[in-house]
Amino acid sequence: MPKSCTAYNCTNRYSSTNKELTFHRFPFSKPDLLTEWMKNVGRAEFKPNQHTVICSEHFKPECFNTWGNRKNLKHNAVPTVFPYPDIMKRHRARKKLKKTSSVMKTEVIEELAETVPVATPGGGEENPLQAAPKEGKATEGCADHTYAATNMGMMKRRLFAALEKNEKLRKRLKVKQEEMRRMVKKWQAVKDELEDLRAKSLSAASELALTDITQLQDCVN
Repeated sequence: MPKSCTAYNCTNRYSSTNKELTFHRFPFSKPDLLTEWMKNVGRAEFKPNQHTVICSEHFKPECFNTWGNRKNLKHNAVPTVFPYPDIMKRHRARKKLKKTSSVMKTEVIEELAETVPVATPGGGEENPLQAAPKEGKATEGCADHTYAATNMGMMKRRLFAALEKNEKLRKRLKVKQEEMRRMVKKWQAVKDELEDLRAKSLSAASELALTDITQLQDCVN
């Protein structure tokens, strides 16, 4: 099977006339190293196999050991020499920036969860989020993260909306608890009334029975 380099936009193929060009297979026995190789190739949804190779032009000189007349790749060598086009560089930069922003958002959410008070706006307690800087006042060095600031503003709005909804639900719960307390009180009153009626009924039945017994004795005498 002829060997051809799998790197993006590389047309190098095996040729017996070019002795300096060598081809190297992917290190499937080393998962971490394999991940670095696949990431640096610069091809979307790339899945190498046992016959996939990368030519020596994509490795720096220090990645090789020269023994005699043969170049051997070091055990930890990683291909890093790739002439990526500008669009791919921007894509990789955006991907890295998106990952960084995701970590930042997670940290901010954890911090907000620790600092936001139980009482919501209108409850008399100051909300520390109101003191946060506005989106338009970006700090120095954050010009490349303007979209992250927009996401932060959206997150704060969602947080305020959730807190407001939570306050409404808390008030509704309080009303329902008050209604339940009244119902329990009425039920207790009805129960007490039934107990009184039962006691009166038993007392009346006893008196009636005594009266009947007395009349019966009088008739016998």
